[in-house]
Amino acid sequence: MRRLLFVTLASLSALWFVAPSAASASVTFTVTPASTPAGSSVQISGTCAANTAGYALSHAFLHDATHDFAGVGAAAFQTDAAGNFAVTAQVPASITPGQYDVTGRCGGGNLGITVQLTVTAASGAPTAVAAGSGGQAGTTTSGAERDQLLLAGVGVVLVAAGGVGLRRRRRSTH
Repeated sequence: MRRLLFVTLASLSALWFVAPSAASASVTFTVTPASTPAGSSVQISGTCAANTAGYALSHAFLHDATHDFAGVGAAAFQTDAAGNFAVTAQVPASITPGQYDVTGRCGGGNLGITVQLTVTAASGAPTAVAAGSGGQAGTTTSGAERDQLLLAGVGVVLVAAGGVGLRRRRRSTH
């Protein structure tokens, strides 16, 4: 019985981590355009905590000494009294075409929203495809999707392990 209770609580805990947070309901975050050629820029806008500093973050953004947050390309912003912000981020011409996660921090915490940015080849540049893809561009899984799949997998493993343990226990008591 204890094992079944443990498995149930572990599964519910995994689902709690996968579920979207209620705190993110008042936060907005958009990237315009959603698809852009390498060497261009994008506009990131949204809302979060009022009168605070934040960052739009992506491996697709320019990353140098003035555009860095924890080793990732960053564009700094300041929110107004209503919590609105807008900032332009540069996408270097040297960036590999593909899909990139864009997220942000505001007031010292993660926004909890991830938006996909598609970077295409710079104008006039040949389009590269992944080796072994047969000449077709592959699909990618965002960090948030990977985390959700991982947590769901852990939940399935825990439920299966609990079922095996319960079955063994019933056999040993009979």
